[in-house]
Amino acid sequence: MNTTAELTSQDIVEGIGITYRQFDWWIRHHAVWPTDPGRRGTRQHRRWSEADRFRLQAIAQVLDDLSALGIHQTSHALVRRLWIALADTTTYAEVISGTITIRLGLEER
Repeated sequence: MNTTAELTSQDIVEGIGITYRQFDWWIRHHAVWPTDPGRRGTRQHRRWSEADRFRLQAIAQVLDDLSALGIHQTSHALVRRLWIALADTTTYAEVISGTITIRLGLEER
């Protein structure tokens, strides 16, 4: 798998099934960002890696699962925590197979 491929934001939203508006909101609220800060293309267009796409796909799936449970209001803080927690996850198989355990620090005290 080529993890150095550069994807545009449009490639990301089309590939994972979220709206551009939602994705842009995550970006503007600093919930997600390209892994490599040097991945900014011309005229400030962001470039994303395949690993970034896998992380974003996992986040979208978690949000879909929460929605199915009746939890529709999620914050950019949750998206940011997921983004950081998935930082070392670079393969589609890990993300989709559910073999990743994520601690979000949301346990009851």
